[in-house]
Amino acid sequence: MKRQQTTTLFNKNHIKLVRIDNVKYYYIDRQNILQDKTGTCLYKTSSTSSKTTMERNVEGKRIDDKHVEITCESPLGFYYKKEVFVTEEVTYAQREVVEFEYRYKFTKYILSFFTKYDDNQVLRAEDSLRPWDIVPGDKNFSDRDIEDLKSELDKLFEIIDGNGCKSVKSGQYYYSWQPKMQNPPRDLKPIKDEIYTYLFGNKKGFRLQTDKEKIEAHGFDFKYSFRKDKSENK
Repeated sequence: MKRQQTTTLFNKNHIKLVRIDNVKYYYIDRQNILQDKTGTCLYKTSSTSSKTTMERNVEGKRIDDKHVEITCESPLGFYYKKEVFVTEEVTYAQREVVEFEYRYKFTKYILSFFTKYDDNQVLRAEDSLRPWDIVPGDKNFSDRDIEDLKSELDKLFEIIDGNGCKSVKSGQYYYSWQPKMQNPPRDLKPIKDEIYTYLFGNKKGFRLQTDKEKIEAHGFDFKYSFRKDKSENK
């Protein structure tokens, strides 16, 4: 069998889409692959948390231990040192990742991106942060980047549709061809719409809001805001 090869189709600001050719599976999986005519779509959202801080400040000093020596002043006016117990401050960073995978024969496509990163969260709305905005330190994401991402996703879903795959397995999955899923299969179209809405704010893809739409999104009503009561003109 040919050597497994990974091609990066898109990779910027923690949004990644790759194609893996000549995927290696166990023998039993190879038999299932040969019988699979449409391929298999897999979809899941996973959450992780990690400690971000295990220290606290005492008298302006950063410490790493639970005990620290401090200087105290007695009522008699002299200074002395004593050891005090310090309680650790522990905070957790919450992160959520969307993963979509399509397997067809010995080719696999994998898409992944963050929908939550610490305090930043992506909502399925046009005026929300987008996945390329939420990770601190990421570079600028240009309109060209958005177009390239949309183009690669369109190509992927055209391949899926052309192969006749109409459903998606969701839940927990592993690297086996026959994953263990927690939920019943779902239709592909709502999953595609969900992915596009997370990424672009619209199921049809990224759309720039007009100035009028931006103003209305902030609660301004063009229909009534400029109207005057007839009684005021009498």
